[in-house]
Amino acid sequence: MILEIILTILFLFAFVLIAFEEGLKMNKAKSTLFLGTFVWIVLFLFASKFGGAHFIEEAFHETVLEIAILWLFLIAAMTFVAYMDRQGFIENLVYKYLPEKISEKKLLFIIGVFTFFFSSLADNLTATLVALTILLALKIDSKKLMTYCVFVIFAANAGGVAMITGDVTTLMIFNAGMVKILPLLALFVPSFLSLMVLYFLLAQKISGTMEIVSNDNKVTNHDLIIGAIFILTIISVIAGHVLFHIPAMLTFLFGMSVMLLYGWVVIVKTKNDELELLEYIRAIEFDALFFFLGVLLLVGMLSTIGVLGKAAVLYDIIPVSIANYIMGMLSSVVDNIPLTAAILKGGITMVPGDWLAMTYAVGVGGSLLVIGSAAGVVAMSKIKSLTFGTYLKFFGYIFVSYTIGYIAAYFTGHLVA
Repeated sequence: MILEIILTILFLFAFVLIAFEEGLKMNKAKSTLFLGTFVWIVLFLFASKFGGAHFIEEAFHETVLEIAILWLFLIAAMTFVAYMDRQGFIENLVYKYLPEKISEKKLLFIIGVFTFFFSSLADNLTATLVALTILLALKIDSKKLMTYCVFVIFAANAGGVAMITGDVTTLMIFNAGMVKILPLLALFVPSFLSLMVLYFLLAQKISGTMEIVSNDNKVTNHDLIIGAIFILTIISVIAGHVLFHIPAMLTFLFGMSVMLLYGWVVIVKTKNDELELLEYIRAIEFDALFFFLGVLLLVGMLSTIGVLGKAAVLYDIIPVSIANYIMGMLSSVVDNIPLTAAILKGGITMVPGDWLAMTYAVGVGGSLLVIGSAAGVVAMSKIKSLTFGTYLKFFGYIFVSYTIGYIAAYFTGHLVA
């Protein structure tokens, strides 16, 4: 019991260090990686208190496997984005298709809706990476950029709720037989409603017109081919997962390998090293990957010692609708995947409408804090001025949007299920 309390305190301490990262001038990857590995060493040292060494070893391997899948997926996606970013490919497309002048409110709406629907088809990580790359290409003022980042993160999380291809927790709940496809698609309504509520609130913070000054860079044939490989990879991820249950990570790695082979073919053909694409892996934000590693190790530790499992007790104390709402908010602190797993394994009895409401809650609730979702963590790695503190300033807007969306999801779920 004492060890559980100490380990839980260390978990909370890790998030305190993240919150005060800017003041401490210590990269969050360092503190989370240190504490994430430290708590597991403690678990092995006191394995007899938690079911024995064999149990801890199996739990550690399971946690590392989940992290490895996420890492490999991110490495593949980030390599594509790193190439297109360095070559100015996305920037060139922005200049080509956006008007020379656009209102900031309209740009906010366009980038949010794009991220929302892109996330439902691909996933929130890829959607966030692409959307932020577009925003960085526009060279938006740093203060206003925060507003756009918050909207992108929320849109990425909300977009994946209604599709099994868009969010892992949605897929988990669907595979467990708790929801069906057609009622699940109805969640697009409350998810998009919550996004529009947030748009209305954030649009009050920005005004004016943005001038998009075109550049003279040209989109090369290499850029177009690699862009096509990227798009085909995303389409293949969706089709492969839906039709054959191929893991998204595997398809993305295959797509990256096609890109690398294309670079090799060009080098052999032209006898130069213009497209040494393997070098772009070095451009990946590895501090973000190590931050992911540390956070997921910490969450895995909580799951192993049974703290996450105790969350299911909440359903015995308060009404299911309120418990689901709270679980959504809790997912902004604890990773929603093990949290959802704990609820599914807890033997909780809910009607289909409540399961749909919970699907919305754990999918969108992580947007409340920047560390509450993969989209938020990726955004922190891409936008250096986006910190726990700067994101927290928008908490009220996000909370209102999440709450209105949850109420709509509750009534929608009970109407269609």
